[in-house]
Amino acid sequence: MYEQKIYEDPRISLNKLGEYLTCVKASRREKILQDAKYPPTFQVIRYEPARLIIQRYLCGKVPTIAALADEVADYAMTPTKDDFEARMKKSNLEALKLFLEMAPALNFAGAKITIGAHTEPRRPIRGVGVSMRPDLHLTRGGGNEPIRRGAIKLNLSKTGVHSKEAAEYVGALLRTHIEESYAPGECDHEMCFTLDVFSQKLLASPKAVVNRLKDVEAGCAEIARQWADI
Repeated sequence: MYEQKIYEDPRISLNKLGEYLTCVKASRREKILQDAKYPPTFQVIRYEPARLIIQRYLCGKVPTIAALADEVADYAMTPTKDDFEARMKKSNLEALKLFLEMAPALNFAGAKITIGAHTEPRRPIRGVGVSMRPDLHLTRGGGNEPIRRGAIKLNLSKTGVHSKEAAEYVGALLRTHIEESYAPGECDHEMCFTLDVFSQKLLASPKAVVNRLKDVEAGCAEIARQWADI
């Protein structure tokens, strides 16, 4: 029997915040907040195996599409202990096959790509701690060229696929996070991306973010007000 963990302070992940801000159904918004405050004690599908393979490919540790296909094939051969592990592997393989289809078209214009930190401090927004955690960091320039920076946020969720609007909210916040993490002027919004694997969509951060960030602040204030009653 698992003991239910309860987060007393409001918190949410960046991807779930994007979904929350664009979700029409009140019941779904409520479920997003319930899962954020009371993390499920039952087994849920995790996509860490797929995430790691995708990260390794994008940063060049898996150098070619053929090598990526080999990584996926190797993962497909890994044994599972029980029914749940078998279902989790099936879901991860589904994600990886979709990524394999889109990988040849991905082009980050020669940027140096590195894997992001597994944990980062949460960004406080109107009383809510938002987990930003860029999956990959992009850098271009150096030497005689000005340094430009960006990031990629992966969304690996079969039931929480990003709409275009949700991805734009995530991209706007990701861009703001990179702007505030480095020297002024280094962030390039065209190097900040959301990559939704199950919809096979890569979107750059929108150029105009002021109104979106106002929506983010209003949404976080709403979450903070509701938290005690969830």
